[in-house]
Amino acid sequence: DPENRFIKKCIDKKDEGSEDGGQIDEEDEKEATIKALEDAKGFLRSSLSKKLDLRKSPELRFKYDESLENGSRIEKILNEINNK
Repeated sequence: DPENRFIKKCIDKKDEGSEDGGQIDEEDEKEATIKALEDAKGFLRSSLSKKLDLRKSPELRFKYDESLENGSRIEKILNEINNK
C-alpha cells in the first residue's frame, strides 16, 4: 500500500536524523519532518491528483508553522505576569 510506505518512510527519515539512539531535539525533528515531506512531494501530489480527480495538481510547498510555539511562549509570559 503506497500510503503505508509513505508513512513508514516519514518515520524512518525522522529516525535517521537521530545520532543518540532515538533522542532528537526539536530543531532536528522539524528538519527531518520537512525533509520527509519534501522527499514525498511527488507521491503526495500524485495522490492528491488521483483523489481529487485533477489533471494538473498544484505545486506543494511546506513551511513550518511556528504559531503554536509563539502562542505557548506568550501564554507562559502572561501566566508569569499574572502570578507576580
